[in-house]
Parts: sequence; structure tokens; C-alpha cells
Amino acid sequence: MIRKFFIILLLFNISFVSTAQDVYNIKITLTPIKNHYIYLGYYGDKTFSVKDSAFLNNKSEGVFKGNKKLNDGMYSIAYPGGLFYFLVDKNYKFSITTNTASIDKIKFTGSPENTVFVNYLKYRNKNNELLHGLRTLYRTAHDPLDSASLIKEINDTLQSMQRYREHLVKKYPKSFFASMLKTRQDTTLSPYYPAAAANFFAERFTPYLVAHYWDGVQFYDTALLKTPDFDNRLDNYFDYYIPQNTDSVNKKIDWMMSYAGANEQTERFFLSYFLNRYYNPKQTWQEQVLIHIFEKYIAQKNYPWLAAKDKQQVADWVFRLMANAAGKPAADIELPDTASVKTILYNLKSPYTLVVFWNPLCSHCKIVLPQLDSFYTAKWKATGLQFFAVAMQVRDTREIWLSVIKELHLNMWNHVYYSIAEENQRIAKGMATYTQLYNVSIFPTLYLLDKDKKIIAKNLTPEQLDEILRYRK
Repeated sequence: MIRKFFIILLLFNISFVSTAQDVYNIKITLTPIKNHYIYLGYYGDKTFSVKDSAFLNNKSEGVFKGNKKLNDGMYSIAYPGGLFYFLVDKNYKFSITTNTASIDKIKFTGSPENTVFVNYLKYRNKNNELLHGLRTLYRTAHDPLDSASLIKEINDTLQSMQRYREHLVKKYPKSFFASMLKTRQDTTLSPYYPAAAANFFAERFTPYLVAHYWDGVQFYDTALLKTPDFDNRLDNYFDYYIPQNTDSVNKKIDWMMSYAGANEQTERFFLSYFLNRYYNPKQTWQEQVLIHIFEKYIAQKNYPWLAAKDKQQVADWVFRLMANAAGKPAADIELPDTASVKTILYNLKSPYTLVVFWNPLCSHCKIVLPQLDSFYTAKWKATGLQFFAVAMQVRDTREIWLSVIKELHLNMWNHVYYSIAEENQRIAKGMATYTQLYNVSIFPTLYLLDKDKKIIAKNLTPEQLDEILRYRK
């Protein structure tokens, strides 16, 4: 079904212009729709925009026409209740005939590339359904002979699909369709299927796939920007196909940017993608990826598409991350404890300190903090670890804070209270607040420090913290 917001955008972005000489002329017969407007949309630079409209007469016939050349790429025709896709690649005059009840039976006249495109989609969908069925049978098969037969059939189907793609790319080497096939090729293909594989999705981790994931893809090719699911392919690659550490990710980013930088459009797309992906790091090592992106591609360069205020916003955020990156000394904290006595973080003498920023009214904190305490009782106490829990006042009071500590049985922790008044005093004196120094944006925020109060890790789950402490023994 077509999205409502897309229709609204269409209605407000159409300009009706009659042309003396048509550069593009796409005739459309779309039954049973009559006496209704339909819209021509273009997918480019990762967004849809509307290029034209056509009115279907009482014979369900209409025409998209104009005196400006269409960009090559993927287009859609939106009609009441749905849409379908087709390609424009140097040929701007052809006809389309279809029915909303059987849109897959679409017919193109004068556009052989679209006939090939539609036939490929039918072929791919048919084989994907076949593969899904075979994989389901394999997972439930008990007879080793049946399993071996299914593996062979799956393998043969995958290889047949690959040969068909390669045939089309060779037959239409300079077409947008060929470029799109390279960017959208299925990444579940491998030259063989391990007989012992219990899960067919595990094949994505085979060395063959890792080495050949980007075969045929040129990162400076603007066809990438016209392929709707290319973002997903990038996500899969960075999520599953490379080691999850700073060095591995930075190397792949630099490799891609070295090619994408040859074209302003692709440079913008890839740099924007990497910034968005790592702007809010989910793990400590990802902070170093964002810092690398900023230092190498943002700090010393200016781009016409990146406004000065946006660049400064990225810089401010990165500088905050740099201030409390892994290996850096943590900022000292001095706040009153449960007895209103000033307590200083750096006065704690312990091999490890877990700094916990939390709020007494935070429901998630009431789940995580007892989990941390359970790990402490069972394992972490033996390492000499101590807690330094900073309760940040939001709408709570000191009395609520004390009652929650008692409720959660956090008796072995070092507790301090960071009141709103205390934070305002630091601001009035021109001092960085503890919220800023520790980049606290969620509750709870966790920092694991070593004996010298240097940051080991942050924002990890109790299980991840336990793994780190076990590894460091």
C-alpha cells in the first residue's frame, strides 16, 4: 500500500507544465483507474521526489511528458492504493500497460531494459520463494540423505541465480540495470554449502562472502544513490561481515572513502552515512570510530553541503567524547554522601571503580542497579571493585534518594547526591558540570575505572562488565 505521507508530498510538489517539444514521453494504461491523477516519482540521492503527474482518462490512459531530460535511475508510478517501480536509462519514450489487480503482469513497449528488469524481478522472487521453502525443509529434516539432497538443491539454485545475474551484467554492461544488479546482489551466495551448517543464514560468515561482498561495486558510482536498499546492504556489512573493533571498521571506512571521494555525490552520501551510523556510539570502541571520521574527513575540510553550524555541532559532540574516551583519566567528582559529608572520587583506593550516574525515579535504574549489585556480591567484590554511585536530581528529593537506596539494598555502595543546586553552582562559576564531563544523556550511565581512575569502558551491560573484569584478572 502506498504511504499517505507520500501522496501528500506528491500533491504539494507538482507543477503542471505543458511542453512544446517532449524530451520524455511515457504513455501509461493503468486499468481500471479512470479520471484520476497518478504520479511519477524518482528515487535519487536516497530520497524520493516527484517529477510529474498524469491524468488517466475514461479509458485509463494517460501520459507523462516534459521538455527536460529525466535522470537515469529507478522511478515509481503512484496510484490510488499502491505503486510500482521501473527504470529509465537513456530511453525516455516508451509505453506501460498494466492492471492494478495483477501489477506483476506489467508490459513495456519500446523499453527492452524494463522488460529485462521485470523478468529479472519475477525470476528472483520465484527463486527466493523456492529457497525459503528448501531451507525450511532442511531445518526440519531428520534423514542425512534428505539433508544432503536439500543442500545440493539449495546450492544449485544459488549458483543458478548468480550465473543469471552475471549473464545480465555482461549483456548490458553500461546500463543502470547492470549497476543496480551489482549494488543489490543477494549476499547469501556462497560457492558451496557446508554440510554441517545448522543455520543457512550462517553462510554470510564464510570467507568467500567476506572477500566477495563488494565484487563489481564501484563506490564512486552514483547508481548507488538510486538503489533503495543500498543502506541495508551497508548496514549488514558493518554489522556482520567485519570484526567489531575500531581498527577494522576504520580501515573499511577509509577504503570506501578513498573511492567515494572521487565523486562529490557519493562522497557526501558515504560520509553522511558513516556520521549517522556512529554519531551515537553504542559501544566504547565506536567512539574512536567517530573521532577518526571527524579528524580525517571533517575537521580539516569544508564541504558545500555541510553547513558551518552543523560542522560545529559535530565538533562539539566529538570533543565531549574525546574528554572521556577509553584510556583517559576520569574527571574527579566531589559531592555530599548520605551523611552530607563531601566525598571525593579520587580518594577511593581500589583496583576498579564503577561510577554509576542514575536517578532515584528512573524505572530502568531500579532494574539495572540490583543486577550490578548481584554481580558484585557473587564475583566483583573479590576483585576489590568499589561503587561510586552519583544520584542526579531531576524531580526527586534527597529523602526519596535515601529511601530508594534502602529499597534496592545497595548498602555496600559509595553514594553521593548531585543536586540541581550543585549543578547550577558549577554553571555560575563557569565550571563544566559533571553531566558534561561524563557526557550523561541517559540513566544509568556507567564508567569502569582502573586503579588510577583511568577509563576502561563505559555504557556496558552488567554481563559485558563482568566479561571485562574476568578478562583483566
